[in-house]
Order: sequence, then structure tokens, then C-alpha cells
Amino acid sequence: MNIKKLAENKYKYFCERQGNDYISSIYALKSILKLIVDYRVKSVLELGIGIGSISDTILTFSKNNKNAIQYVGTENNEFCLQELKKNVEYYSEIELYHSLSEIKTDYKFDLIIVDGSDDGLKSIEKFCKKNTLIFIEGFRGSQVDTIKNIFPNYIHVEIISK
Repeated sequence: MNIKKLAENKYKYFCERQGNDYISSIYALKSILKLIVDYRVKSVLELGIGIGSISDTILTFSKNNKNAIQYVGTENNEFCLQELKKNVEYYSEIELYHSLSEIKTDYKFDLIIVDGSDDGLKSIEKFCKKNTLIFIEGFRGSQVDTIKNIFPNYIHVEIISK
């Protein structure tokens, strides 16, 4: 299944799930999958996994393409944690923590997705490789500011889609 079709199918699926108020757009899902392909991503950290729209999309894509991806995520909302188990086909593939501060500091990720708030965001640099991509999903002004303060000389791009 191609990126566009997978993103559309997963978006439609998650639109019907409980807690779907803040799921990622089709455009965001397609953009993340394109980054995974273009940059040969092998490890992902998602902060604020929610009900699983991004993780389910990435893990399904990974399995369909026989491209193993280490997936680590954080979530501390009990409702989301319960829904995540129901919604993500490859839930057992997620190494899940309540917060960034619980993750082993020797982990380094190719792609970090900020899809929620985490008090430990200021420590994100220790999870970055030399060329780690940071994707901030949705309008998260305070998270963007935090990341820009940590990496003041790095390229920052904002994309607004309908």
C-alpha cells in the first residue's frame, strides 16, 4: 500500500475511534511516512502517543515494507493508554513510558515526533543523533519555542495544511 492510501485509511479509521479530537491530519501522516522513507528512519520517539494514530500508521507501514523500526513513545493519560491498546495493531511493538524522563538516556532516535506536552522536553537533546529529525505535529507553540531554544542554529520549517 502506498503512503497516500495508507495515510488516508488510517486517518479514516482513527476518525471513528473514541478520543479522536486531536488525531493527526492525513497530511501530517503522509509527511511523517515520507520522512521515514527519505531519511531511512530506523528509530522513532513519539512524545504524546495519544490514541495511536501516528504510531499505528508508522508501525503498519514498517510491517508492510519489512522495514523494522524501533518505536518508543510516551503517554500518561489513562484514557489514551486504554484506547492505544485497542487501536494499534502492532501495540506490542511499542516501548511505552509515562514520560521522557523514564527513557534510557543511551537511546538515540532518527525521528522524534512531538505530539503532546512532556515536562521533560528540555532534555530532548540527549535523545538526538547528529541528524535527528524533530517533527512537531499540530500547533504547539510552546514546544516549538522550547525546541528552537535548544537548537537555535538549526533549520526550522513550519507547514500549515488544510
